[in-house]
Amino acid sequence: MQRWQRIPWVVVGMMALGVLYASGLVLQVREERRGDLKRLYPTAYEPGEVVVKNLQRSYLDVLRRRLGDLEVAMVFGGGRYTLLRFDRELAVGRVLGELEGRCEWAEPNWKVFLLERGRAGARRGKKKSRVRRRSKRKGRVARSSKVGKGKVVRGIRPPRDAYFPLQWGAYNYGQDAPGGMVGKIGAHVDMLRAWRLTTGSKKVLVAVLDTGVDYEHPDLRENIWVNEKEKYGIAGYDDDGNGYIDDVHGWNFVSAVKTGNQAGSPDPMDDNGHGTHCAGVIGAKGNNLEGIAGLNWQVRIMALKFLNAVGSGNVVSMYRAIEYAVRNKVRVINASFGFEQKSKLLEDALRMAREAKVIICAAAGNSGRSSDRRPLYPANYEREFDNIISVAATNNLDKLASFSNFGARTVHVAAPGVRIVSTIPKNSYAAASGTSMAAPHVSGAVALLLSRNPRLSPKTVRDRLIATCDVVEDLVGRVRSWGRINVYRFLTNDRNVLAKFEKENIHTEKYRLDSLRYPTQRVDHLYKIVKPGARYIRVHFKKILTDPEWDYVEILDRYNRKIDSITEYLADSWSAWVKGDMVKIRYFAEPPYDVKVVLRGGMSMISVERGKASRTWGFSIDKIQYIKKESSSSKKEGAKKKGKRKSSKRKGKKSGKGKSSKRKGKRSGKGK
Repeated sequence: MQRWQRIPWVVVGMMALGVLYASGLVLQVREERRGDLKRLYPTAYEPGEVVVKNLQRSYLDVLRRRLGDLEVAMVFGGGRYTLLRFDRELAVGRVLGELEGRCEWAEPNWKVFLLERGRAGARRGKKKSRVRRRSKRKGRVARSSKVGKGKVVRGIRPPRDAYFPLQWGAYNYGQDAPGGMVGKIGAHVDMLRAWRLTTGSKKVLVAVLDTGVDYEHPDLRENIWVNEKEKYGIAGYDDDGNGYIDDVHGWNFVSAVKTGNQAGSPDPMDDNGHGTHCAGVIGAKGNNLEGIAGLNWQVRIMALKFLNAVGSGNVVSMYRAIEYAVRNKVRVINASFGFEQKSKLLEDALRMAREAKVIICAAAGNSGRSSDRRPLYPANYEREFDNIISVAATNNLDKLASFSNFGARTVHVAAPGVRIVSTIPKNSYAAASGTSMAAPHVSGAVALLLSRNPRLSPKTVRDRLIATCDVVEDLVGRVRSWGRINVYRFLTNDRNVLAKFEKENIHTEKYRLDSLRYPTQRVDHLYKIVKPGARYIRVHFKKILTDPEWDYVEILDRYNRKIDSITEYLADSWSAWVKGDMVKIRYFAEPPYDVKVVLRGGMSMISVERGKASRTWGFSIDKIQYIKKESSSSKKEGAKKKGKRKSSKRKGKKSGKGKSSKRKGKRSGKGK
């Protein structure tokens, strides 16, 4: 089947340039693949740099003769790692090939990027916030709730910080988010009740690995970590003996200046704003009539700058920052950044942090896709390292943010991450969105818990966080905990019972469903699987095989919310749980087209030919699992049992001695 159209020569020229440009990119990627580097992009790593572990020093001269100009840019990690620098025009794959067998491993110096979705207008100084107030009744309802055996625990009064009414993530009484929509009462991390238990401790040290921190900000100044030995020591001398000179508040690993034996400078001042924003969520001074209130009113924040002014860094700087944090006995690291490549250097850094019992709270990513299928690191190292907590973002309606990554297996919890008001440099405040803003909520919550229970292991903290979340309908099957964090429940270890099911409650049935194989025409079909009486349902894929460039299989719930998206190959795997008695599977496949430009009679023509059959095999489902709803009879029996227990307790109180009998006597006049 052919279609011919007349088109102007300008369009033909533009198409030809586009084809040449695309082919050039393809050639560049293919050239790198020859060096055994898979799925690389031109900007995925620092050109002209390679990281090597345990390099044979005697082999350096041989490398220089073969590759030309080659230098040792840096030796770090106690002499175990070497950063080699060479001509930027030289292919990285070739250098890695030359190093094979001469070291333990070698890899490119991968680039790392911050995860932010943009920032709203800044506010300066102590301006009063203009927020539409809700009734006092609604505020009281949001500040108290029943916990345990009918006991009502009330929160403290809201702190007297000027912008606290804008902090819906900490306390949501239905107010508008800054420049956003009206919120949902209770869609918060319940800080007013959490602050009744603790407001933090100066004994807990939290490192913010980011673009730096404005350590002179009036709302952060009191909670910034101070290295006393360096502050009151001799200038230009390593007073504390940690290998870094004059590191009063942290270190700047981006600076090209060399201070002593260490690359970088002792000034980690923020030149972007992202790191200061994260630091404010974790530990802005509370109830000080200034700006906002962080989750920790008392904490120590260490500023470690490894991302530059535009939010870009590399794995070498990240390793050195984590190493610095571990040496200085940090308990929590906030990691609001990510990249798509696995890194052995990062794995060594995470292993070092795990051995030191350091908890890393990592942003899940802002691509709006499943982290189960397309990982983002370091968040997706959660399987290998039990000290990593992966965090998604929610809005003020308790919905998963449209940009947030998700994953029933690889993303642990969700936290507020849309229009979050916090500190930015130069005594200012701004609202920002992203999983970068959600991760500091978890870092702050973990710091609060460690201020009460400092001996808890990272795995215990992570398991406790998952088990104490508020289960939210929109997060079922999209994060492992099915919920958004609740700091009060986290501190009191008030575990939810809906997030996990016992094996005997799960029912398995055979179910056969096969999609169309290798379609020759475009397919966009929606399959529905319904199990009446099911409370939750999921399907088992025997096999999925799709063209990774165009085609996909999506898992949807009754309301067409995307729970998961699968491309390429998957076999013998369960989908995420879907709430309700229905699960939908969307199958999209489109065969490739061949577009050709042909000259006929002095005129250019476009020929669009439908190609061969699609490379998409489709999917095959062989069974389903579901959890039944509670029947009305079982609910009535449970209610009757509860009623009998309450009545027996009341009877016991009436018939018992003590205060109840005295009250009876007073009422009847016999007590006198």
